[in-house]
Amino acid sequence: MTFVTFKYHHRYNESRYFLDFKIGFFDKKKTIKAENLDKSFKNLQWITPFYFITNPGEEINQLKLSVEYIKKNSKKNFIIISDYLFLSSLANANIASPLKFYDDVSVPKLTNSFFNYYKKFFIIQLKKNNVNQVFVTSKYYSDIISNIFLNKKCVSTKKITNILYELNIKNCL
Repeated sequence: MTFVTFKYHHRYNESRYFLDFKIGFFDKKKTIKAENLDKSFKNLQWITPFYFITNPGEEINQLKLSVEYIKKNSKKNFIIISDYLFLSSLANANIASPLKFYDDVSVPKLTNSFFNYYKKFFIIQLKKNNVNQVFVTSKYYSDIISNIFLNKKCVSTKKITNILYELNIKNCL
């Protein structure tokens, strides 16, 4: 049992680290203090392996602008679809989201035989919670919402920051 524990610790914890950061393009010197985003992130360093890997300060600024916009402009019931799972916490919001994660595992593709079940579930949850406002942090997530509704014209999209989009789905439900 001890051997197996060490083997899997080495394979999954030591060897892979954070997967994305092991690849070699991650420069630890470019990290910045995460408390620049919020004091709750004190003693943490910030950098993500995505669009802002060379400028994490800009990512922090975009996130701060996004959180402020959500705080000021969100309706009572809305959802946030994002890789930044902490946004609802920073916005001090009670989110009525049908799912916690919106990745390829949780959201079936249009071609998947379970997509229609997912779509039905999602729409029922939106109606049940009176959701007509959706915030997304990438165009990819906008596609998730637009795939749900047959009438693509019922979704109106507004770009808020370089990373935040606001989708109005009131005419879709």
